[in-house]
Amino acid sequence: MICWGGPRVLKAAWVIHLQKGGTLPFVLALMWHFDCWTPTAWTYAALHGSYGLCWLLKGEGTRLSAGRALLERP
Repeated sequence: MICWGGPRVLKAAWVIHLQKGGTLPFVLALMWHFDCWTPTAWTYAALHGSYGLCWLLKGEGTRLSAGRALLERP
């Protein structure tokens, strides 16, 4: 098997969990930076933040569905 890009330092699951779990803090930081506290911004933060929280709970807590396949890869 050809492995492009050199040795893998991080598991793919860790990178994906970081991105999905970091969405809420990132959106809140953008809201603070641009001083945008509109209902639309709060709705966006709530929807994407709750998705990220559910992803983390699913991925680490129960190891269901795609989470198991991601954890088995190097």
